[in-house]
Amino acid sequence: MDKYLEVIKHVLELINSIEEGLFHMESQIIKLQYEESVVLLQDAFDAVVKIEESINLISDELKENDMDELIELVYEKFDTMAKLYNDKSVDNLSEEIGGELIPRFLDWKTEVEKNLLPYTIS
Repeated sequence: MDKYLEVIKHVLELINSIEEGLFHMESQIIKLQYEESVVLLQDAFDAVVKIEESINLISDELKENDMDELIELVYEKFDTMAKLYNDKSVDNLSEEIGGELIPRFLDWKTEVEKNLLPYTIS
């Protein structure tokens, strides 16, 4: 796994940035600043995809885990958020991000960290 150490470190940094972005997005939704929050949604989604691609490169080296199942739930919640924006259902955005997307993301983040952090300890 040494050859993947830089990838793992990058994933762990990026996943923390996504978390910050999702909480900022929630704040923007509460402030009714939907235009900025939809940009954050796209950025967070793109970053999650990049992380998943990186993890897939090293997945054969990892122990059995629940990352695949958890990321599917995260993608479902991103899809729901996108639909709410497209349907102009802004009243439901705050509930969806705070009650669904962020908790599912944090579950996945915890699983990613549980599986990758041990490789960063020397």
